[in-house]
Amino acid sequence: MTKGDDDNTVPTGQAILGMALVLRNLSHTLVDRGLHVFLDLKWHDIPNTVSGAVANARDLGVRMTTVHALGGREMMAAAARAAGSELDVVAVTVLTSHTPASYGEATGRNSPDLVEDAIRLSRMALEAGLAGVVCSPFEARPLRAIMGGDPLGVVPGPLNSQFTYQYGKTVAVSGDRK
Repeated sequence: MTKGDDDNTVPTGQAILGMALVLRNLSHTLVDRGLHVFLDLKWHDIPNTVSGAVANARDLGVRMTTVHALGGREMMAAAARAAGSELDVVAVTVLTSHTPASYGEATGRNSPDLVEDAIRLSRMALEAGLAGVVCSPFEARPLRAIMGGDPLGVVPGPLNSQFTYQYGKTVAVSGDRK
């Protein structure tokens, strides 16, 4: 990138380096206290970039992190290799903020079934070697049926018998998730 004649270009290298140092220090502090760090950054980039990011997270002592399944099989496999056995990488399949219309617009498809796509992407994530998937409570039951008990199924947001799950545009009462 070259700077043009205007003064709207801001170099971010130092700011990003500063944030990385803060994250490193925070992660080490949390790990030193015996806490498990879940770095939910939802990486979605070329395989080499995601692999490097996952390796850095692993080296920080992070326990779990996320990638976007729509990044593809090769990207997820690179993340799994970089994680080794020390870091669980889980795939975000269909964002809970999506409706069928918004997901269809983003993927160039008419009337997609969000649960079917979550299942398709979950299969691909597991075949690529990831530890599991992030899913909504509506996807949890069908995904568990195809995944079995070993892969991780992470349902974001608060959910217990006293709360209604509402994360993004997905809303469920706790009894809906089994």
